[in-house]
Amino acid sequence: MEKEKLDKLIDELHAQLDRAETLDDESRAALRQSAQELRARSERGNDDEADKSLLDRLNEAVVQFEGTHPELALAITQVITALVDIGV
Repeated sequence: MEKEKLDKLIDELHAQLDRAETLDDESRAALRQSAQELRARSERGNDDEADKSLLDRLNEAVVQFEGTHPELALAITQVITALVDIGV
């Protein structure tokens, strides 16, 4: 069930990235990379070092986008919460 929830949130993150028209290319690429890592993490399971790095980058993205792209920041926050809920 938790994997399904995480997968749904990753899909929502992709949708928010598609709708964020004013997002610069570098930020968009970094977030797409993080979303790919999330999808791979969902398939492979825990990897403490990689998970911590990914969470750190996602937290930084929330801070970066909360003022300019609040819906994107919310989608990232929901992914972070789902990761924490499954023990990352």
